[in-house]
Amino acid sequence: MNFHEPGKNPAKLLKTILPVYRCPSDPMADLNPLRGNWATSSYSGNAGDERLPGSLDTPAKMNGIMWRNSSIGFRDILDGTSNTFLVGERGLSSASGIWFGVTKNQNENDAISDCSHHSQMNRSITSFSSHHSKGVHFLMCDGRVTFLSEKLESKLELGIYQKLANRNDGQPLGNF
Repeated sequence: MNFHEPGKNPAKLLKTILPVYRCPSDPMADLNPLRGNWATSSYSGNAGDERLPGSLDTPAKMNGIMWRNSSIGFRDILDGTSNTFLVGERGLSSASGIWFGVTKNQNENDAISDCSHHSQMNRSITSFSSHHSKGVHFLMCDGRVTFLSEKLESKLELGIYQKLANRNDGQPLGNF
């Protein structure tokens, strides 16, 4: 299937609503009108603390967990699975997401989010976001879910938000 030109009858499977990929409080439509009318996801993978380039190809390697053709395993999460984001919420303020992946390399933010200082929670098209008041739920690599304030420290050079997104920066976290 060619996602660039899906034709008049796009695959029914890719428009299948999967409740497990939807936050009950997310007001986005079941089919995401901001991402080609494919089935919406309220969650997005962690690409790391580097800014996603938007209309340009995403770099071949990022410092998070997920991006196109990534093969990150537990062995690669040097900062510890309890200190690294796996997935976070992706709400309407950042155009939600789609559950099946990316439509082309320039559209990686269909399924992943970055935690750069430019993409602070609830503030950009490539950021993690939610409809919840003042924060976002994250699934950590150890399987724990935590709610973090949208005011979590974010800096150009590794605030706590960026450190949680980077799997191998070797920086201490402190309390979060």
